[in-house]
Amino acid sequence: MSEIVFISKIYPSAYQIRMAGCKGLLIVDPQSNFDEFYIKIRPSMKKFECDDWTLDICDWSRASMNPNILFQFSKRKNHCSTNST
Repeated sequence: MSEIVFISKIYPSAYQIRMAGCKGLLIVDPQSNFDEFYIKIRPSMKKFECDDWTLDICDWSRASMNPNILFQFSKRKNHCSTNST
């Protein structure tokens, strides 16, 4: 993950994690600074007791365009076009 996140300078906004017997989705606080790192765990994320605080990032968000949204845009009369005439 470090190659994708830190070399490209595009940072995911959500992470699927496992840590200390907890699992769930973490969302990056848009108000946070790059040098501030903290994780808030909700009680529902706790699955079992564990003292291993290694952060395991299972997956992260990626930018994509939903095909249904593209279809809806294409049906609009006043849609934008990338073709220059």
